[in-house]
Amino acid sequence: MLSLLVLLSLPQQSVPRSEAARLTSQIPAAAESSTVGIRVLRGASVVGAPRLDGRLDDPAWANAAVATDFTENYPQNGVAPSRRTEARLVFVGDALYVGIRAFDSPDSIVAPLMRRDSRDNTDMLQVLIDGFHDRRTALEFGVTPAGVKFDSYHYDDVHLDDSWDAVWDVAVARDSLGWTAEFRIPLSQLRYSVSPGRRGTWGINFYRNISRRQEWSSWAPVRLGEHREVSQFGELTDIDFLKPAPRREITPYVSTSVTRSPGNAADPFFQRTAFQRSGGFDAKLGLSGGLTLDLTVHPDFGQVEADPSEVNLSGFETTLQERRPFFVENSGLFSLPIYESPDEVLFYPRRISRAPEVSADSTAAYVREPQQTTIIGAAKLSGKTAGGLSVGVLEAVTGAEFADVSDTLGRRLRQLVEPTTSYTVARVQKDLRAGKSAIGGMLTGTNRFNLGPTGSELHDDAYSAGLDFRHRFGGQNGSTYEVFGALFASAVHGSAHAIAETERSSAHYFQRPDADHLKYDTTQTLLTGYGARLQFDRGTGRLRYGNAIYTRTPGFDVNDIGIQKVADWSEDFIWVGTTQVTPGPVFNNWSLFTNTWSWWTYGGERTFSQLNVDLQGELRNFWGSSLRLGRRLPAHTLRLRGGPLLNEEGAWVAFGSFYSPQQTVIRLNGSYSVVKSDAPGTFSTSFSPTIVWQPWTSAIVTMGPSITREKNDIFYVAQAGTGANPRYVLGALDRTTTALTSRLDLAFSPTLTLQLYGQPFLSAGKYTDFKEVVAPRAGNYADRFRRFSPQLSDDVYKADLNGDGVTDITFDNPAFNVKDFRSNVVVRWEYRPGSTLFVVWSQGRHSDSDATPFRLSRDAGELFRTVPENVLLLKMTRWMSF
Repeated sequence: MLSLLVLLSLPQQSVPRSEAARLTSQIPAAAESSTVGIRVLRGASVVGAPRLDGRLDDPAWANAAVATDFTENYPQNGVAPSRRTEARLVFVGDALYVGIRAFDSPDSIVAPLMRRDSRDNTDMLQVLIDGFHDRRTALEFGVTPAGVKFDSYHYDDVHLDDSWDAVWDVAVARDSLGWTAEFRIPLSQLRYSVSPGRRGTWGINFYRNISRRQEWSSWAPVRLGEHREVSQFGELTDIDFLKPAPRREITPYVSTSVTRSPGNAADPFFQRTAFQRSGGFDAKLGLSGGLTLDLTVHPDFGQVEADPSEVNLSGFETTLQERRPFFVENSGLFSLPIYESPDEVLFYPRRISRAPEVSADSTAAYVREPQQTTIIGAAKLSGKTAGGLSVGVLEAVTGAEFADVSDTLGRRLRQLVEPTTSYTVARVQKDLRAGKSAIGGMLTGTNRFNLGPTGSELHDDAYSAGLDFRHRFGGQNGSTYEVFGALFASAVHGSAHAIAETERSSAHYFQRPDADHLKYDTTQTLLTGYGARLQFDRGTGRLRYGNAIYTRTPGFDVNDIGIQKVADWSEDFIWVGTTQVTPGPVFNNWSLFTNTWSWWTYGGERTFSQLNVDLQGELRNFWGSSLRLGRRLPAHTLRLRGGPLLNEEGAWVAFGSFYSPQQTVIRLNGSYSVVKSDAPGTFSTSFSPTIVWQPWTSAIVTMGPSITREKNDIFYVAQAGTGANPRYVLGALDRTTTALTSRLDLAFSPTLTLQLYGQPFLSAGKYTDFKEVVAPRAGNYADRFRRFSPQLSDDVYKADLNGDGVTDITFDNPAFNVKDFRSNVVVRWEYRPGSTLFVVWSQGRHSDSDATPFRLSRDAGELFRTVPENVLLLKMTRWMSF
C-alpha cells in the first residue's frame, strides 16, 4: 500500500552552525531557482566544455544556473536537509554537463567500491531528466563518491527499471568542503522532443542520499506516500536552442564458449566437450520526431545470471525477469498489464526466443532438443513526439527449430519442434492535461508458418488488443484521485486439436463437468474472448481508499505473446486505510489498511474470498516491518484442475517482512508466511531471511537461506480413472523445500568487478492417504472423499476399488525429490564506455528421485556428488557511435 524508499545511513551527525555557514559561502550561486510552486531552472548553452575531472572550477560553471534549497523527503518529509547541496547544468555542443556539490565533512562520506548499478549503503548523487516533459517518464543518472555509476528508466510516474543502461561519463572528487560529481551525458543518450518555435522545457530533478543518516533529499520536493514521483519534478526551461541529437550507434559482439557435461556414451548426440561460437550486432538510429529505431541481427540473448531453481506444482506458469537489452529499453512503453501485478500482461517479451513448446518423439531411443528458439532478427521503433504521442512498434522473427532423434533401429531423424514465428507488438499512448490524463491502445500478433506436425499443438495465429486510459483529478495539485482502466480482446486460431488443448489448459478448464456456462467444443478452430479492468483510488492524504474490478470471459487468451493465469474470472478488490509519513516519537512512518477481495466465474460461482488487515511501520531507529493478517473464507475452488469445483474450508493467513537499518556493516531483511487451513492436517510456513555483510569497502557478501514446510491433506494428484468416466485423486502432501542463495561481489575499480553466485536447492515431497473425490460440494469434509490404498509397482500406483479384479484407478507415483545447484563466476570489465568484456564460468548440477523422502544431509551430499555441467564463456561487445 505504501511504497517506502529505504535509504542507507550511519549514525546521525550534525555540523556546527558556523561550519555550515563557511561551507555554504565558498560556492557562489549564479542563478536562483524558484522556491514557490513548481521549481524552475533556466538552461544555458556555453562554449568550452568543462574538463571532466569532478572538480567544479572550470569557467563553464561560473555562470551556470544553480539548483539550491533542497528539501528532505525521508525520513523527515518537507524539511530542510541536514547538509547543503547545489546542482548546476550547462549544455556544451552535443552533451549536457551536470555538476553537483555535496557539502559534507570529508571524513564522514560513505563510499564503498561496488559493481555498476549497485546502490547498497553508499552516498549518492543523481540527476533525473524528463526530456519529453510528460511528467510520466524520466532517465536517471547517478554516481557514488567512489565513482560507481548507475542509471535507470522511470515510467508510469512511479515505476523503475534498473536494467536500462546508457553510455555516459562521470568523474568525482573530494575536498575540504565534501565531494563533487561532474556528469557528461551525450544528448544522443537522452530521449527528448524538439518543438521549433516553442519554448523548450524539460522536467528535471536532483537527488542526494546521505547514507549514514538514511537521508534522501531532492531539489524539487517529492512527497512520500502519494504514489507520484516524476510528476513532482521541477522544470528546466529556456532550452529552445536544443536541436535533435544524432543517434547512430552500433554494438557488435563476439562470443565463444566451451561446455563439459555428463551424459550417456551410447547416445549418438552426446558430446563430452562442445564448442560454440557466435556473433551479431545491435544498432540504434535516431529518427525525426523523437523516435528511435533499434535493430538487431542474430542477437546474443544469453543470460549472465541464472534464473532461480523451482519445483512448480501450482499448474500455473512462473514469470521471470527480462534482462535482455533489446527488450529492456523503453520497456515501460510496451507494458499494458491486464491485472494489478506485472505477472499478467498483454506483452511478455520472454515469450520471444523461449524454449520450443513441442516435445520430440518420446518413444525414440535418443533425442537432442534445442534449449531455446533462435531470433533471426528483430526491430523496434519507439519514442515520443513533441505533441505527447508515445509510439512503440516491435517485430521479431524466430527461426524453425528441430530436434535430432535416433530411433530404436539407429536411424537419425529431424523433427520440427517449433515453427518459424513472427511476433508483432504495436503501442500508442496520447498524454492529455500535462500528463495527468492519457488514452492509448495496443495490438499484438503471433503468426506461425509451416507448422507441419506442430500444428496439432500450436496456434497458427493469435491476436490481442487493448484500449486503456488514466485520469488524475481533484485536490490542490489535481492528482488526489485517479481512475484508470482498460478493455481487452483476444482471438486465437488453429487446428481443432490445438484449440481443444487451449480450452483444457489451466487458464480455461472448459471441460469442467459442472460448468453449465461453458461449452467444451472439440471442433472449433477459433477461440475469442474479452477482458476489462477498472480502478479508482484516492492516493494522497491521510485517508486512502479505492476499488478495483477485473473481468475476463472464458475464451480470453493472450498466452501466445502475453501471459495470463486465468480466464472465466471476475474480481472485486476494495481497500481503505490511513498512512502517516511524518515522523513521530516512535515511528518514521506507518500505515494501516483493511481490504477484501473475491473471485467469481461467469457462472456466478465464488472461487475465492479473503479479508485482510495490513500493517506497516518503520521505527525511528530505521527498523521496519510489514504484516498482513487475513481470513480466507470457504469457497468452491478449481483444485481439481478441470474437474468439478471442490468445496474447501477457510484458512487463517499471515504474511510479513522485516528489515534492519541499512547503514551498518551487517544488514538483515527477510519475509515469512503462515497459512493454517480449517481442513485437517493442512498448513504451510515459510521463512526467507537475507543477511548482507560488508567486510570491507570493496566487498559485499549476501547470504539468503530459505525454508518452506507444507502439509496439504487434499493436494491434487491426477485424473486417474481407467474407464470412460473421469475420477479425481487427491493425496496428503508433505513437502519440504530449502535453498541457500549466496553472492560475493568484489570491485577492483568502478569498471572492473567480480561476482560469485551459488544456489543449492532441495525440494522433496511425499504423498500418503490417497482419496477419490466422490461428492465435491458436500458440506461435511469427510463426505467429499473416499479413501483408498493403492498398490505401488514399477513407480505406478494401481487400485481395484470394487474388488472385481479389474484396476479402476492408476496413476504415476507423484513423490519427488529434486536437487539443483546453479552457480557462476562473472568477471565484468567495461574497458571503455558502453564496451564490455565478460568472462563467465558457470556450473550446474541436477539430481532427482521419485520416492526418496527429504533428508538434508543425504540430499545435499548426493547433489554435490553429481557430475556437473561446466560452461566457460567469453563475450566481448564494442559500442561505436558515428
